[in-house]
Amino acid sequence: MQANNYSADDELYSAPITVEYTFRDEAKEQVHYLNFSEKELMIAEFIVDMLDDTGFLRREIADLTDDISFGFNVFVTEEEVATVKKVINQLENGLAAFDLRECLCLQLQELRKRGKDVEIAHKILSECYHQFSEREFEKIAAKLNITQSDIKAAIALIATLSPSPIRGKNSSTVVTNHSIIPDYIVDIIGEQVIGQLNNPRSRNFGVNEYYANSLSNHKDRQTRSYVGNKIKSAMWFIDAIQQRQQTMTKVIETLVYLQEPYFRTGKVENLRPMILKNVADLIGMEISTVSRVTSKKYAQTPFGIINLKDLFTDSITNEDGTEISNRRVKEMVKNIIDTEDKLHPLTDTQIKSVLEEDGISLSRRTITKYREAMSIDASKYRRVL
Repeated sequence: MQANNYSADDELYSAPITVEYTFRDEAKEQVHYLNFSEKELMIAEFIVDMLDDTGFLRREIADLTDDISFGFNVFVTEEEVATVKKVINQLENGLAAFDLRECLCLQLQELRKRGKDVEIAHKILSECYHQFSEREFEKIAAKLNITQSDIKAAIALIATLSPSPIRGKNSSTVVTNHSIIPDYIVDIIGEQVIGQLNNPRSRNFGVNEYYANSLSNHKDRQTRSYVGNKIKSAMWFIDAIQQRQQTMTKVIETLVYLQEPYFRTGKVENLRPMILKNVADLIGMEISTVSRVTSKKYAQTPFGIINLKDLFTDSITNEDGTEISNRRVKEMVKNIIDTEDKLHPLTDTQIKSVLEEDGISLSRRTITKYREAMSIDASKYRRVL
């Protein structure tokens, strides 16, 4: 009774339906389980809709009251809105907090096991938040009449709290399984440092001679013309690839020549000042050409994969007249900061004085620029107990 007289083309394709469940949906679902009146439920849902993507409430109670009253044509008071907000604050990690300070304080209130550290941490945030954000620990100790060890324990507790009420919910995470495939390989063979392309033989192309000859001898003139044009385009494409490989080979060999000490050791202090023009002058090509074959290109070295752009650095002249790479100076600044006394971190002016002892003269503004480029905070924000 069954006839298989249909094909797969007859089947209708229906795209899968994707449902996004956000933290707002979760909060509204929890709100419905609370003992709210119809009016309070309306206020609660409005507050949840007004939260930003991190779960903070960026509008004042007075503004929310006006928005609800005019938007729903229902009279509400600021006390009613504030009461509903306090209930929402208890849902999760200080949801609907006005700012980071309130968010952290709400999380401390939710801790079941209360102790001395919790109480001190709450006092620091509620009474000395400005001094806390500015790392003025002595002022905190004097104002609250507590010891440095009490502050240290409280700060450790605050560090365990979430800076966002929703902890990354409603944020899409893109997982990529992308591995860097280096375009160049630098290796030490015997006493020589060799730079070459990564598997250059795998990039060899050619035209199938049998296919080309058989079609070139075709009786139809239009066919022969069409095939001839395609063969010319293919040969031009192959020639362009070969020229690019030759250019890339010249560039990596020149880079190895200029930065041989660095490739032998992998140490930043052996990195010589070098700009694109230095390479272009040696190989007799345009700066733009060198830039194209080094931009977003990587090399496999004995000490790991490196980005070629990190090899190009400006020079800084020492007091003795020698030139060093600015990347080396950045590393020196980082090492100075890493080894500083964290209770009394060095200012940029003090770092400038330390560098001058090594014969490196830089302006304070330059040191600030280097520090910010390495995402290192200013001295007052690096202070820890």
